[in-house]
Amino acid sequence: MKNIFVLGLLFAMVGCTSTQNHPTVTGGSTCKAVEGVILDIQSVTIERNTEVAQSIGAGLGGYVANRATKDKDEVVEVLATAIGAGAGAVIGDKVADATQDLQGKELIVQMDSGVHSIIQQDVGSFQSGDKVWVIGFAPRNYYRRNQCGEQVRVMPRS
Repeated sequence: MKNIFVLGLLFAMVGCTSTQNHPTVTGGSTCKAVEGVILDIQSVTIERNTEVAQSIGAGLGGYVANRATKDKDEVVEVLATAIGAGAGAVIGDKVADATQDLQGKELIVQMDSGVHSIIQQDVGSFQSGDKVWVIGFAPRNYYRRNQCGEQVRVMPRS
C-alpha cells in the first residue's frame, strides 16, 4: 500500500510541474522584441505532453494487477499485469487530458519577417489590428532553444 501511495504522489507531482505557455511568465533573461500587428485570433486547446502520465499509469496498473494475482498461476499473473498496464496507461492518459490541457489563443501576427502564428495560453483582450510586441522571436534559431526560453510571447504595445 505504501508503494501505491508513493507512486500516486509522484504522479500528482509530475502533473503539477509542467510549465505554462503564459505571456507574463518569463525566465528573467534579456529577450529580443519585435513589433507586429495582429491580423487574426482563433481559440485553441493547447495539448500537453501525456507520455509521462501514461507511463506512470501503466506502471502503477501493472504493479497493482501483478500484486493482486501474486498467488495465482504464472500465466494468470502475466496476463493480469499486461491488462493492468494497458488499463493504467489509458487512465493516465485521461487524467493528463483532464488536468493538463489549457485554453489559449492562436494569434496570427504580421511582422517585418512575414506572417507568423503564435499560440499562448492567455492573450488578454487583443483584437485584429492591435499593435503588439512579440517577445523572444528568433527566426534564424527556429530549431534551437532561444535565450528567452522555449516560448515566444505576445504583449500589448502602447
